[in-house]
Amino acid sequence: MCSRGPRVAAILMLMARAPRRGEDEDGPLDEDLDRFSGATQACPKCGTELHDDVELCWKCGHALGAEVDQKGLPKWVLVTVGVVLLAMLAWMMRGVVA
Repeated sequence: MCSRGPRVAAILMLMARAPRRGEDEDGPLDEDLDRFSGATQACPKCGTELHDDVELCWKCGHALGAEVDQKGLPKWVLVTVGVVLLAMLAWMMRGVVA
């Protein structure tokens, strides 16, 4: 056996694993989508088919399952800030009134 035989075999193996021209290198393979087709969801932003356990869309980067709450601050935070501000104002006015 020639000493270049294993090197050629290794190169051929790497070439077989490399993505072929025209295939999408960033996305999942069609075989994987078929295999896991029951465990997928569509990205709400771009519609790409994704596995159901992913956090980000691989195509557009949309964050899944982490919807931002647009309600604002909780009421207890506002009440606490108000009480603290009133206490500070009363403490400052203590020396002015006397």
